[in-house]
Amino acid sequence: MRSSPSVVNIYIPVYTPVSESQMPQYKFMQVLERDVYDRLVRRAKKRGIGIQQLIRAVIIPEWEQHQDAIRRVNARIRKLKRSRLENRIRTAAKKDGPETV
Repeated sequence: MRSSPSVVNIYIPVYTPVSESQMPQYKFMQVLERDVYDRLVRRAKKRGIGIQQLIRAVIIPEWEQHQDAIRRVNARIRKLKRSRLENRIRTAAKKDGPETV
């Protein structure tokens, strides 16, 4: 029987206020499988930074760029589907001819 992979909790304070008058503190917590965590640690070490810096400066921006690209592709697909549907409706309306009352 296989044992479940161990997980690692990563706590990243995204914003830490200096005084009470500043904006509230924002936090980010992620649970990772051990092998994913180890890969991130290796990537961070290659860059000479910590894992928190890697996640803030590299992983999250890359993920956002990827999500933006996915949104653009999905928008194009929706536009194409809508245009094809409109063309089908127009073609069907022409075949049926004008409605008579």
